[in-house]
Amino acid sequence: MEEVKTYSKDEILVYIDTITDRNRKEIEHHIGILNEAHGETLKQIKEINEINAIRFDSIDKRFERIEQKLDSHTEMIGTLMVDVTEIKETLKHKLDRSEFLAFKQQLAS
Repeated sequence: MEEVKTYSKDEILVYIDTITDRNRKEIEHHIGILNEAHGETLKQIKEINEINAIRFDSIDKRFERIEQKLDSHTEMIGTLMVDVTEIKETLKHKLDRSEFLAFKQQLAS
């Protein structure tokens, strides 16, 4: 029968330390790779956010110009409506063509 080897407490602790150290180094290696990958991803996200901020600023400026134009056009339309109303009122007081011709004949006779 084969003899079972026994280990001292110190030998077991050294073995556990060796395995733990090897696992720790492997874990650190994988964490380092993940850290690099996430660092690059975060860098790309930051760059995209900066580009989007510039785009949003540009869009905000365009909306401000559009709002100014809209306000101006609204004011012009209001002025035109007042003018059209005044013209309508003025035309109500004027003679239509047939009335004008009749009035002209009366003056001629």
